[in-house]
Amino acid sequence: MFKVELTKVRSHIIAHEMAEGSAIEESIYGKCTGIETTYEIESPSDPALVAKVIRNARKACMIGNTVSVGVPIEDSFTLNGASFDTELYPKTEAPA
Repeated sequence: MFKVELTKVRSHIIAHEMAEGSAIEESIYGKCTGIETTYEIESPSDPALVAKVIRNARKACMIGNTVSVGVPIEDSFTLNGASFDTELYPKTEAPA
């Protein structure tokens, strides 16, 4: 282990997203097209050690790594306490 003093860390995150299609027609699709992060750090420690902390934090970030590479998602639902399978119900037609 190594010690690095960080006296202040502030982050600002911007997510760029888009959606297309129709919720009524069940054709809607939304996604995140990019994420920008800005960090403001104050520290009396050696900048080389601060850089090491930042690199390790970024490599160990499970959420960031999941977003950047993607993983399968397994959904399960309950409705009024009982198991619920949406595939048993056909899509409804959009009103005219």
